[in-house]
Amino acid sequence: MLSEMHAHTSEHSNCSRVRALALIRLLHARGFKGLMFTDHHYLWQPEEIREIRRNSGVPEDFFVFSGQEVSTRDMGDVLVYGADRSVPRGSSLPEIRTLYPEAALVLAHPYRNGKNPAPGDLLSPLIDAVEIFNSNHTVSENSRGLKDWRRHKFTAIGGTDTHGASYAGTYPTVFDHPVESVTALAEAVKKGRCRPFLKKLPKNDALLQVAEISGSGAASPRTGSSSKALRARGIGSPPKGLIASWKSCIKADSTAGGTVFPGLLTGMRRA
Repeated sequence: MLSEMHAHTSEHSNCSRVRALALIRLLHARGFKGLMFTDHHYLWQPEEIREIRRNSGVPEDFFVFSGQEVSTRDMGDVLVYGADRSVPRGSSLPEIRTLYPEAALVLAHPYRNGKNPAPGDLLSPLIDAVEIFNSNHTVSENSRGLKDWRRHKFTAIGGTDTHGASYAGTYPTVFDHPVESVTALAEAVKKGRCRPFLKKLPKNDALLQVAEISGSGAASPRTGSSSKALRARGIGSPPKGLIASWKSCIKADSTAGGTVFPGLLTGMRRA
């Protein structure tokens, strides 16, 4: 079950340029099964969710839930799934865990701006998962997240950190089973029943060549593809450094039987 776990709407996040209704319809059209709003320190009310869902026209099996992104004073930004009210800016992680013991707490973009989180933070009992792929990570930062996940074996998710329509759904999370409520989703994260989208492909698969597009969007002689071609296929223009990130993650996680790709390649596969 393919889901977007980190998205900001222009209704409740000043930094976003995409409205909730457009985001829902766009992700449904791309084959997703759900969307989690994570506006800054804002929890959508149930009546808001019901209205936006009804207006979107998506089927009942597409979930629309609200979590929130919280700036903590001790662990940076944290995604909170399952709290029943907005969490104030500057709350500490122990405070959030005490107030909302059933909520799932996820470290958001912990590698951003060159950060290198300590194993103790990645494996903290106060944290339920780590967002290893994020559009605000650089090439090397996404690669570091992938390596740490393999090394330390914590629960990981992908999250696009969407602020615009063009790259929505770039870094999905896969759930093992359908989730019918925020509570069920939080429980699935806490029990490790989810993972970042990764696709193992044969070495001769055509998508291996797509990942070799340069970071500038220019086509390499081997691919015959470009960011313009991606837009023509309905994927949207990828964020700066994203295509190079695929290359870096490939190098970080190659196996004898194939290559592992994160993120937007799921959209390409569906195109």
